[in-house]
Amino acid sequence: MVITASVRPVRLGEPITRWVLDRLAERDDVEVDHVDLRELALPFMDEPKHPSTHEYTKPHTIAWSERVSKADAVIAVTPEYNHSYAPALKNAIDYLSREWKRMPIGFVSYGGISGGTRGVVGMLPVLAVLGMVKTMRSVELPFAAKQVVDGVFQAEERQDEALDGVVEELVDGRVHGVAVAGVGVLVARDHEGLTPGQATGLTVVVVLNNSRGSSVIARLAAWQLAAIASKAPRAATIPSSITSSPSGSCRTAPGSSRWMLCPVAK
Repeated sequence: MVITASVRPVRLGEPITRWVLDRLAERDDVEVDHVDLRELALPFMDEPKHPSTHEYTKPHTIAWSERVSKADAVIAVTPEYNHSYAPALKNAIDYLSREWKRMPIGFVSYGGISGGTRGVVGMLPVLAVLGMVKTMRSVELPFAAKQVVDGVFQAEERQDEALDGVVEELVDGRVHGVAVAGVGVLVARDHEGLTPGQATGLTVVVVLNNSRGSSVIARLAAWQLAAIASKAPRAATIPSSITSSPSGSCRTAPGSSRWMLCPVAK
């Protein structure tokens, strides 16, 4: 999902978003849902109950929830306003709760001398409380208006490379070629190192949200597995496609009997 965060009638976000979409179109391993918040036109958050209850009453909230739930990752193309975040983006995020949990997110920010970085920094506490996972890399575009020629954003090579880096992080956060279902399944590609020392650097698929069907690949030490396992919403469901793997059977994750490490054939 690519979100255009600015809702102004005239905005730099449009040509910058087109650059992002064109760059993504060159890949054959992503499908993009472009969300223009101006077109989405969410009113200021108007649900009677807290989003954490997931008891939505407004059609626009239900539709937004369904759309986000289908996403594996998000790129937000956003300005900064008065050294802080774009209000329309904050409002769109505030509408939901569990849909954002463990959602990978990357930013393409633009502005003046800071390149929109202060707007991204303003969002960090929001991402943290919702459990979203920000990419290590970001794209910052200072004085981006100078690079728009005839309505087209003319990216520099280093900016293309920065965007590619963000996308690679998000793509690496998905499961490739492995059918995984259920909530709370940890699938270790290499199941030999399960002690704290040996587990450092293991590539692990963390499936945290069955309704979204998304997953996050991270390199986790055993103590990190235990930390994530302690937050598991319910016992894991291990699909037969995993337990029948020729490389071995599932093992209990370190620190929690509710989570499993299931080796997958390479």
